[in-house]
Amino acid sequence: MSLHVYILSLEDRTRPKACRALVSLCGFVLAAVLLALAVSGSAWAQQFTFKHYGQDEGLKNLDVFRVVQDKSEFLWVATENGLFRYDGSAFQRFDARDGIDESLTTDEIVDASGRLWVTTSSHLYYFANGRF
Repeated sequence: MSLHVYILSLEDRTRPKACRALVSLCGFVLAAVLLALAVSGSAWAQQFTFKHYGQDEGLKNLDVFRVVQDKSEFLWVATENGLFRYDGSAFQRFDARDGIDESLTTDEIVDASGRLWVTTSSHLYYFANGRF
């Protein structure tokens, strides 16, 4: 009994025609499977929804320097024209009545304890009991 081993190659025309056809079929099936995986993989990817907020929604300045989220899940937006808090439905501007004497808020951070810190061009503020 003899054993024949064929190395499958598309270029090798010395192999039997059935073997070349099998190699072509395997190549086609492999390409189809890889394409299907690539296409279906993108279907499994997480979908994101983006919404644009601007002056019509209450954000009075579009020059945004930073956006952070606090432990209460409010979004705080530092802009060239003040600090805004977004509660999921509306923006509220914080100004001198709330303890921030300057309109230019340049940066903000929420520290490890959950306290919001805001910087202006010359001061550092923190938010406590509804005021800065």
